[in-house]
This record gives sequence, structure tokens and C-alpha cells, in this order.
Amino acid sequence: MMTPLLTVALLTFLAVALGVVAVAWLVNPVAYPWESRLRSLSPASATAPAARRGRRAYQSLVDRIGAVRRGNDSGLARTLRHAGFRQAAAPVVFRTVQAAVAVIGLGLGGLVLAALRPPFLTALVLICLWGFVVVLLPGAYVRLRAAGRMRAIVEGLPGALDLLVICLEAGLAMDAAVVRVATELGRGNPILGGELLQVSREVQAGLPRRDALRNLADRTGVAELTTLTALLAQSDRLGTSVAQALRVQAESMRTRRRQRAEEQAAKAAVKIVFPLVFCIFPALFVVVLGPALLTVAAMFMTLSE
Repeated sequence: MMTPLLTVALLTFLAVALGVVAVAWLVNPVAYPWESRLRSLSPASATAPAARRGRRAYQSLVDRIGAVRRGNDSGLARTLRHAGFRQAAAPVVFRTVQAAVAVIGLGLGGLVLAALRPPFLTALVLICLWGFVVVLLPGAYVRLRAAGRMRAIVEGLPGALDLLVICLEAGLAMDAAVVRVATELGRGNPILGGELLQVSREVQAGLPRRDALRNLADRTGVAELTTLTALLAQSDRLGTSVAQALRVQAESMRTRRRQRAEEQAAKAAVKIVFPLVFCIFPALFVVVLGPALLTVAAMFMTLSE
């Protein structure tokens, strides 16, 4: 026989699961071609003016919801691209995984609460907090993965530009130099090496180099690559030396990297205050003042007797 706590946990699990599925459907709806086909074939004169007004209002609402969905999908697709998931179905797969993780996590949480049998209010608070965590967990993983890839690209970009300059000054063409640098970086920085290799493949497929570099900046989300794309486009347009422009850009990237390191070092003194005050000082006070306080307490107890 089911206990009231288990019943409430199961009902909460079902409600949250249905809510997650509904949100996933709202963000990634299934569009059937026959709907738009029937809507285009329906005669406008066969409907009454009131029905036409209602249909226009409904269509306006659908368009607004679709705009919100497209905006959410574009932001999610951009984050997934930065994390390395470039397939067209990546947003749909992500929403499906998010819903599955939420359902499985809430089911496991309900079973654990049913086994522990805490008070009703405590169980309700715990299941709500756990549901919030498991819903946000896939998004947090994607964001951390994207941040790690961007950090690896930013750290390896100055060295890649130096290698590119060496290859260009050695007589290689730009496309051949990119392939050589991508091959060399495949061992030390595989993320940046793979991105440069993708640029080389796009150029070999017939895409202009400017567009391939623009796609690289869009895929990775690194601001330095956007600046590099504009710099190379300007060098091609004005006929200036590409190697000299890349050397200047590499030096500028090193300067910004050093400034970021100095900024982080300056913040360390402020960040260390909180663990120092809340973790180290209490233990230090107990060790230093503990014996003295015990001695003073014993002295007062002796005087009171």
C-alpha cells in the first residue's frame, strides 16, 4: 500500500515530468507540412468575417510564439555550436536529453525520499530543489564545455599565429600554411587544430577564405577570431603583408592574455578574504584562544565556589 509521502512524491514527479515535456514541445514544436499546405489551399471567401478575424488573431499569436521559439532556438543552437555540437538536430537532441535527465533524476529522487521517509514539508522542498537542479544540469554542462573550448582556443591562438607567420615567410601559400598549422596543433591543442582544419576543408570546397574565417568565429564564439577575420579581410583588400598583420595580431593577443592574467592575480587578494574569514580565522581563534578561555572559565568557577 502506498504511503502518503510516496503518493505525493510520485504526483510531484509526474507533474514536473509533464511540465518538462510541455516546455520541450513548446520550444521545439513538430511542424507538419500538411498544415501549411491546407492553410494555403483553404479559400478565403468561404469563411465569415468574424471567423477570418479570429483566424488572423490566432495566426498572429502563433507567429509571436514562433518568434519566441526561434529566438530561444537560436541562442541554444549558438551555445551548442560553441560547445562543439554542430549538427542541425543538436537543439532537438539537447531538449530530449534534458527532458530524459529530468524524468530519470526526479524518479530517482522520489525513490530516495520514499526510502528515507522525511517529513512532508521537507520532502516537498527537497523534491522541488532536486527538480530544479536536474533540469539545469544539461545546460550547465553545455555552457562549461563551451567555456572550456573557448579558453583552449584563446590560449593557443597566439602560438598558432606565430606558426602561421613562419609558414608564410617560408614560402607556403595561405591555404597550405593553415593546413600545416592545423596538423601541428592537432597534438598540442586538438580543439584549435580541428577548427583550423575545418576552415581548410571549407576553403577547399570552394568557400571564400573570408567566409570560412567568419564561420570559424561564429562556431567558436571567440572575439579574437572575429578581429582576426576583419584584419585578414582588410589585408586582402588593401594588398598589405598578411604575415606582418598576423605578427601584430599575435603580439596583441599575448598582451591581452598577460593583462587578463594580471587582472586575475589582482582579484585573488580580494577573493581569498572570504575563505580566510569564514574558514581559517575561526579555527585559528579556537586553537589560540581556546586554552586561555578554558583557564579563565576555571578561574571564575573557583572564585564562585
